[in-house]
Amino acid sequence: GTTVSVTLDRQGADIRLLVVDDGPGADSNSSKLFERFTRSETSRTTTGHGLGLSLVAAIATAHRGKASIIPPPGFGVRVKLIG
Repeated sequence: GTTVSVTLDRQGADIRLLVVDDGPGADSNSSKLFERFTRSETSRTTTGHGLGLSLVAAIATAHRGKASIIPPPGFGVRVKLIG
């Protein structure tokens, strides 16, 4: 029942990837979600290990980029690759 949108665009020499859903959004510790084995309070009852966003951040960093959480509404991640 959740809708996910994926957007890729260019801002000058930089590339920006946005992945956003229409879910409840991130909690107040959203910056910690990029740490390994960290999960939000709202997802603790679902399966998973908390590795997904740490992998996103590592891949972004390996490509001279940065991953960040987009503020609500919804839950979103922005990956900016520096050109």
